[in-house]
Amino acid sequence: LLTDIMVHPAFSAAEWDKVRQEMLARLKRSQDQPRAVAADLLSKTMFAGTPYGRSVSDRHEALPAIEADDLKSFWSEYFKPLPIAVSYHGAASPEQVSLGLAPLAELQGRAPASATIEIKPLESEIHAPFAMPGKTQVNLYIGWHAPEITSGDWVLWELAAKAIGGDLAGRLWKLRQGEGLAYSVWMESDALAEQPIGYVYMATAAEKRESALAAIRREIGAA
Repeated sequence: LLTDIMVHPAFSAAEWDKVRQEMLARLKRSQDQPRAVAADLLSKTMFAGTPYGRSVSDRHEALPAIEADDLKSFWSEYFKPLPIAVSYHGAASPEQVSLGLAPLAELQGRAPASATIEIKPLESEIHAPFAMPGKTQVNLYIGWHAPEITSGDWVLWELAAKAIGGDLAGRLWKLRQGEGLAYSVWMESDALAEQPIGYVYMATAAEKRESALAAIRREIGAA
């Protein structure tokens, strides 16, 4: 069943119409959510002029033109058997699992093509606020370009992001408890192939935006 789903997905036109309407509705609703708007602004600021910089509104405009046949074409082009890795845990033996996946071995496949996306480095700190009338919560993202994926520095960065992320959350939790500065805060990274990024996210009250930004900068330095 798994093999059949991977190799021969249905992509029913009627089903896609329903899913597409749901996706459009979610995108429309997200434009009223401060955190989603902040994340969208982060992408547009960090990756301006590249495919990674496409906004929610861009996706909202593009979705209606995508048909079920487009999904089938994309799937057949990129989801080939060759790069598929299968991980299994259970009572079946390796021989039984191999037998079940035998149809994959009969197919010809190749890895998807890759392309370079040129992204200009951010040479200074950029603040890009987005006003949302009627909203009292401010969602802040401070992001920066991370080391090249698979490099030694990138491995260290991933480890540091986990450690520092917890440290920052602990530091800012104290600020929340003592000063009511943050609703939530954490540090993460996105392993994008052409240009990884790291970022700190923080939710606060509108009137405490500048204090929250200053706290993030100070605690990053301390961590």
